[in-house]
Amino acid sequence: PFNSLPAILKEHGYTPNAFHAYDGSFWNRNAMYETLGYDRFFSKKDYDIDEPLGWSLGDKSFFKQSMDQIEQLPQPFYSFLITLSSHHPFSLPDDVQVLNVGEFDGTVFGDYLQAIHYVDAALGQLVERLKQDGLWDHTILYIYGDHDNSVKDKAVYEKFLGKSLTDLDMEQIMNEVPLLVHLPDGEGAGVYDQPAGQLDMAPSLLHLLGISAKSQYMMGNDLFDGQDRFVVLRSG
Repeated sequence: PFNSLPAILKEHGYTPNAFHAYDGSFWNRNAMYETLGYDRFFSKKDYDIDEPLGWSLGDKSFFKQSMDQIEQLPQPFYSFLITLSSHHPFSLPDDVQVLNVGEFDGTVFGDYLQAIHYVDAALGQLVERLKQDGLWDHTILYIYGDHDNSVKDKAVYEKFLGKSLTDLDMEQIMNEVPLLVHLPDGEGAGVYDQPAGQLDMAPSLLHLLGISAKSQYMMGNDLFDGQDRFVVLRSG
């Protein structure tokens, strides 16, 4: 297997599994997840599509069904969950659109805000489940976006943010994705504004788990070592 996060964690006693309620052949995941070191890939065929939404299963049901499987795994576990409800084109059913988006109603940007609002609620349910089942204080929860939202209309962002934007501002917005990290007992809570990239996530997670990445071939950097770092964008 690749020198990957799931493979490394497996060597340290973790049970690594991937979860994504979509066609397992997409991006060749059926083959790649095994090669990356995951024990099992739970794909669309492993889910009851009881909340059809967007590309596949709504995130609320996806989190619930995934947790039902995760809680049967030997601990400690490393579970990689890929959500879908906040993916373009953000076409949620009317009964799920509960946020008042005002002047953005009926626009792609308004639909995006609706989708993010739904995902926010789904994440809230996931956190409650982790707390109720006694996992919250033993879990690192790592949430990130994998790419921009595909909404590139500068005028929309200017209206939303209430200020004019330069092309450089837009370039920055389209390169930013969220990264939220919860550590047990809320340790280290705060906002960190240092630049970072997705290549940095594996060495940083290993650091948080107390596993040295010094012997690993990592292209990214540990976000918590206090060093200056070079941030790589996929555009080069």
